[in-house]
Amino acid sequence: MMHEKELTAVKDKFLPLEELKNNQNEIISVLEKSKDEVISFEHAYLRNCIDKTKKCAEYFKWSYYPLSNKTERSNTFFCKNHHLCLICAQRRNVIKSNEWSNKINALLKVNKLLQVSHLILTIKNKKNIDEAYEVLIKYKGKITKIARSKKYEFNKILGYVGSIEFTKSENGWHGHIHMILLHTENLNSLKLHREWGKISDAAHYIELIDTKSSENQLTYIKNLCKYVSKPSQFSAQKNNIHELNLKIEFFIMCRKKHARLLFSGGLLRGLDKEPNYEKIDLATPRYEGIAIFKNKKYQYRQLAA
Repeated sequence: MMHEKELTAVKDKFLPLEELKNNQNEIISVLEKSKDEVISFEHAYLRNCIDKTKKCAEYFKWSYYPLSNKTERSNTFFCKNHHLCLICAQRRNVIKSNEWSNKINALLKVNKLLQVSHLILTIKNKKNIDEAYEVLIKYKGKITKIARSKKYEFNKILGYVGSIEFTKSENGWHGHIHMILLHTENLNSLKLHREWGKISDAAHYIELIDTKSSENQLTYIKNLCKYVSKPSQFSAQKNNIHELNLKIEFFIMCRKKHARLLFSGGLLRGLDKEPNYEKIDLATPRYEGIAIFKNKKYQYRQLAA
């Protein structure tokens, strides 16, 4: 049998998941009690996704490896509705950010001349999220097109991975693009601003951040990857129906448009694919158990050896 200290270590490992599960349940509870107020609740696909989200991470099997002091989770049902589900959004974000940062750091070791920058591009606010998404996709395509010509500053970009994000204010839906760039030549932010302005018909905002000034570039890159790969968030508090409306509206748009919010190219091509949730094989011996979510907590039980 496990020592109490080891079982406590297992429980501590999954405390963040327990907190997310509680927040998720509170939000779902509000959605179900406020059918008349929440946008398109009767949409069949949405209703089905909400049912799946309720069951997300309700049960999992855990394994503890004393030799390496590692804890692994398996046999878990995840709904994979990362546009709607807090748990799946967090899980996907961690996997993608690790994948991106590992790839970028590997390339930096191979080519010492490579530089990493963070580019933010925004557009004017739009009345609805469908229009904002269509405009961003259109402008993103134009960037890809002009980047083939050496007369443009965007041509200096050797690789990129990025995401499309949305926020909402009283002025409408605000869409913006985050890009992590790889390049060997210094980028001129003024030229990028002019080129983006021509593409987007008077751009609202552009910012270029160079990571060379960071004291710890590896940590900065990892945090940057985590930030850029995160999904759009609308502080969906349990008692804020307006914020939940935005979350649902965003979710429906993604479903309707088959929205691809991640993209990549050049040296980083392929990093926009959905994450690979393969199980990691750790050294034995190990202890195994199950955890079931009940009364706002995971109940842990060790299985017989």
